[in-house]
Amino acid sequence: QRIEKKENLYLPPTKAGDVLFFDSELDHRASFKRRFLGNARIPEIEKFAIFNGFCSTEKMAKDYLKCITQPDEPYANFLKQTKAPPILIQKSNELALKIEYPQ
Repeated sequence: QRIEKKENLYLPPTKAGDVLFFDSELDHRASFKRRFLGNARIPEIEKFAIFNGFCSTEKMAKDYLKCITQPDEPYANFLKQTKAPPILIQKSNELALKIEYPQ
């Protein structure tokens, strides 16, 4: 079932500059699909995700990494990107942040 059609859908009232922590095992999506916004860029809701995973043991962390890097895992393709998206480079430069990501 599409996430936006679920009965218990919750949209946290976040805005630029907010930090949201949640259990990544929950069904989630960062933003509405483009068809809802078109190509509009709305600065008030523009956001970037910094994903961090925490594990209680080193074995659990290694098992998780092994799982998400399997060839049939959709997220694995994201992890294998060779270049940072231009908007990420631009924003990190504007904020004087150093990113450790292939450029």
